[in-house]
Formats: sequence, structure tokens, C-alpha cells
Amino acid sequence: MNGLIIEGVAGTGKSSTLKHLEQHPDFLKLYPKVKVLSEEITLGELVIELRNESLTNAQRCLRLKNLLPEIEATVSARVFVILERFHHSYFALMPDWNLVKEYDAFLNHLKFASVLLDIPDNLIAERCFNRPENGVQGTGDLMAWYGSKTKAMKAFATSQNNRKRAMEISLLPGITVDTSEKNWNEVVERIIKFMD
Repeated sequence: MNGLIIEGVAGTGKSSTLKHLEQHPDFLKLYPKVKVLSEEITLGELVIELRNESLTNAQRCLRLKNLLPEIEATVSARVFVILERFHHSYFALMPDWNLVKEYDAFLNHLKFASVLLDIPDNLIAERCFNRPENGVQGTGDLMAWYGSKTKAMKAFATSQNNRKRAMEISLLPGITVDTSEKNWNEVVERIIKFMD
């Protein structure tokens, strides 16, 4: 395995998982050299771009295409690559697999795998919407963006279900890990076992 995609909707624990994974001695033994491409790089302003009607969905995916040479060069240099979100997130927001299948095939060729961090629907309000880091202003922004709390909850659930569908369609080997308990050591140990 040369790389890993960490996927999940906001609040499922991608940042916590990454932090614990990068510090875990078993992971460091397997992969002493690691490069992380954060969601600021892989996803960027996609959510805002979805509101720009002058862009096509194919144009919105160009960010992924532009990252492929860097990913390939990093793998060639024998550095393990972790992508915080990638084409599964694009499919979650624009559910047309034809838009992203070339990226899936490319990463499969490079021997990537994927991990989907998952929570049950009954935790979406707590973990995705009422996140402490959102604060009052953040939850207000979410309600303004989606139109209501109910619509925001539905959008999170749809996005999560689309990611599950992407895991089924993808050529990449992958696992889904429930992060309900926020037991990050256990989450990371499951990921390392899958990778080994």
C-alpha cells in the first residue's frame, strides 16, 4: 500500500484519526515517511463552488486532476501519502461516478486504499451540526446555507450515504470504521490492521 484516503462527513473525526495515526508507533514502523494532503488542498472551496452556476461539475473536479502529478511523484519517492478527503467527497456532493472514476482508477494503480469514518444517523446532529468548533455563528451559518437545521441534517445524512456508495463502487480496497465512541486509539488500530 502506498497511500490512504481518510473520508467522512464533518464531525466523524478525520483530524483526530490523522493525528493519532501519525503518532502511532506501529504506523510509523510501516511508513516512516508520510506526506498528508489536507482537505484544504484536496477539497478546497468545493462546497462554495457548487453554488457557482458558471462552473460545470467537470470543472469542479479539476482540483483533483491537478493533484495527481504531486501524488504520483510523492509515491515514486517512496513517501506514503495520506489524503484527507478526495474523490469520494466529490461524489458525495456531485453523485455521478463518471466524474471521478478516472481518479479512482489512478489511485488504485498507485495502490491506495480508503477508510470511511462513519457515525449512525442519530449522532449527526451532535457530531456534525452541533460541533463545539462550529459555535453559535457556525451553526447559524449552516442553517443559513441549507435553509434550516432539518435540511442541514438531511444534507449530512445524504452526504454520508453517498460516501458509503462510493466505497462500494470504488476499485480501492477499503474499510468503514464507526467512530461513535470517539475511541481514536481503537479506530487507528483497526486502520493499521487493515493496512498491514
